Amino acid sequence: MEKKTCFVDGVQIDEDITRTLLNDVLPAVTRVTKDSVMRGFPTEIVRERAKTTAETVVSVMSALLKTKA
Repeated sequence: MEKKTCFVDGVQIDEDITRTLLNDVLPAVTRVTKDSVMRGFPTEIVRERAKTTAETVVSVMSALLKTKA
């Protein structure tokens, strides 16, 4: 049976690793969003901060995966 894979930031990885990666992104984005809302930032800025956080976490994980490849 073939393992399912997908591409994340140009790196082909196992489906289980992808789930782990997404599970790492969610808490980081949640913390940034809560902090931004508590500080009273407008919705547009909250969204941008959440997006930037998600992209950064994925980028770091991708860089780590590429060094292991």
